[in-house]
Amino acid sequence: MFCQLSLNALSSEDYTSCLKLKARVQDKALLILVDSGSTHSFINSTFVELDKLHTVPTTPRKVKHANGEWMLTDKMVPQLQCYYQDQSFSTDMVVLEMQPYDAILGCDWLQAHSPMECD
Repeated sequence: MFCQLSLNALSSEDYTSCLKLKARVQDKALLILVDSGSTHSFINSTFVELDKLHTVPTTPRKVKHANGEWMLTDKMVPQLQCYYQDQSFSTDMVVLEMQPYDAILGCDWLQAHSPMECD
């Protein structure tokens, strides 16, 4: 099984068409990209280490970046609790070395919360 990150997930460009959230995890700010082009939800390995988040081992997975590079990951943060505008949500997040975002909510998260209504 492999995962994929979109070009938006790798870019530090500020596209107006991208949905970005500033959430909180354990009283730390978490910059999240909501990205339908990424197959899974990911969290930056540096954020995991700095905040000492609990991880569990997983079957090793290959992750393909939009630029064609491959990475390998073998751990995840189960049911990470995030807070955004007085709401909370939790989701499994694959740990990955990535920049510039702290986390990506990918297709797995979008499908789990579909259909969505925006106001």
